[in-house]
Amino acid sequence: MSREGIKILVLLGNENDEDENLSETTIFRANAAIDFLKNNGEYSVIPTGSFGKNFNASSTPHGKLLGSYLVGEGINPDRILPHTKTSNTLEDAFGVLKFLNGMGEVGEVHVITSEFHMMRVKYIFGRVLQQYHLTYEASKNSSNKALLSKQISHEKRAIAELKEKWVDISNYDLNHFPSQGYANLGYEVRHYDTVSYFAIAGAFVVFSFLFTEKVSSSDPMSLSVSAAGIFVVVFLLWHLYSRFANTAASARRVLNTVEKIYGVPGLSSTKNETKFCGINLRVKPAVTIILLTMAIVVFLQFFDRDIVWRSYSRDMRSVMCHKLSEHEGAEFSMHNHRSQCLACFILL
Repeated sequence: MSREGIKILVLLGNENDEDENLSETTIFRANAAIDFLKNNGEYSVIPTGSFGKNFNASSTPHGKLLGSYLVGEGINPDRILPHTKTSNTLEDAFGVLKFLNGMGEVGEVHVITSEFHMMRVKYIFGRVLQQYHLTYEASKNSSNKALLSKQISHEKRAIAELKEKWVDISNYDLNHFPSQGYANLGYEVRHYDTVSYFAIAGAFVVFSFLFTEKVSSSDPMSLSVSAAGIFVVVFLLWHLYSRFANTAASARRVLNTVEKIYGVPGLSSTKNETKFCGINLRVKPAVTIILLTMAIVVFLQFFDRDIVWRSYSRDMRSVMCHKLSEHEGAEFSMHNHRSQCLACFILL
């Protein structure tokens, strides 16, 4: 049943090259939009997409290229609305939401994208534009099997990340920027970032006591208890770091969402994600790997033969060496290699 009000077709873009040639996937979507517009004269279309290193490195916005393609295929330019200034699917939804919010009564919103992309589109648009009546249409996937496989793999990862990190924006009033809330979010990010640094610094300092042999004892049991206590402290500090870092990341995601919804060019939505040593590894997993590596090294250090050597008195070592010489029927000097004394200990 047709609804009263303005009817909008949302054409989700894909890619174009530096010479402004649309990708096959983009053309398939555009052709589906052309067929729909020719059969539904009451609809106007919003092409999505602007610039981005992964989809448009040319000097013309992707949405404008889409509009030109539609006009070239016979669509009246008056039916083509301004393109969204966006660079991914989530931003597309926010851009469409802002546009619809200023249009008065909207009857229906029809969204066209590729079949491989549809699940993520429904997840995002169904939440961002939940007050509107939405319908969807899938265009053909790429005929390039290798490319399609890559696209499907990307979608699986993107959907999983969306579900894990989704920020609900349904209660935001698009007519009023939440200045106080935005300022509070900025404070939360700075605060939890800072305390997470202190927590992880504390863990490294505690580890340094083991590496510099500040924890020492002639009693192996006391040494083991001290080491175990330090490992517990390090684990607790790492756990605190993890919680603080996760809280800071959550605040940053909300901050990022607010900036994108209201079109605020803030640091959160424009920063490049920090990688560890230039490789595809984020800072938090990198810190965890470093701490685990240090823990393994320290653990092995306590089984080093030098520690065993220092943990027993000279008289005990002499007794062990004497027993080994009797056992093997050969002369044995306590001045031989320390590993032999470790062997004595094992025999005893």
